[in-house]
Amino acid sequence: MSRVSSAIIFFGALMMIIIGTVFGAQEEYYQERNANLCFEETVKIADGANPASLSTFRCNRALRVKLLGRENQSAILYNRGIIQKAQGDLVAAQASFEKAVRLSRTVDKRNLALAEVARELGDYRVAVEQYDLLTDSDFAADSSKLRAAVLARREGAHAVYFASVEKAQECGACHGADGISTSPEIPTLAGRHEDDLEYALHQFKNGQRQNALMTPQAALIADEDIAVLAHHFANLDGLD
Repeated sequence: MSRVSSAIIFFGALMMIIIGTVFGAQEEYYQERNANLCFEETVKIADGANPASLSTFRCNRALRVKLLGRENQSAILYNRGIIQKAQGDLVAAQASFEKAVRLSRTVDKRNLALAEVARELGDYRVAVEQYDLLTDSDFAADSSKLRAAVLARREGAHAVYFASVEKAQECGACHGADGISTSPEIPTLAGRHEDDLEYALHQFKNGQRQNALMTPQAALIADEDIAVLAHHFANLDGLD
């Protein structure tokens, strides 16, 4: 092989390495940029942005990058789930959250992901249980700041859950303490679909459905509490 041929091969290989490095760096840059823009969408939610103005486009673009590690994928999926939840697409949000949990490597990180997911979906009972597992874990013990954050989230979730339990106690007088009725004439509420429960309560409250007991009781329930009660009973285990 002549020196000229060897030089051409050498410089060709060098150019391929340089091009590969440049494209790799560019791909990493766009991944980070899209991941940051994905996170910024969730910040807009916290600031009260109109969900219709939000987009999962940047989250999806960030997830396509091959260099993405498991923890980064998990974080982006979690942020995408928050956006989807804000837009009312709970099926898609649940799928994103579940993928985010599966990508969490350690038990403690999985528990943290499960707690955050449950809180985002409004399942405060599960959130409290998961936060409880974390408060005394090695994961939280390694950082006082992290432990304080976990405790604060736990207290917030517990306050919401306790409020919903307190509101549901009056319903339990007829429908059973855990929403499971002992009378064939009174329906079980536990495990029923949340939308069905909320719709029925609104109908009773507005007088569209008449029942000697339920119609006057529902009239006393505030509109915002109807959603709380429906969610509470929907997340209780019903009878098979």
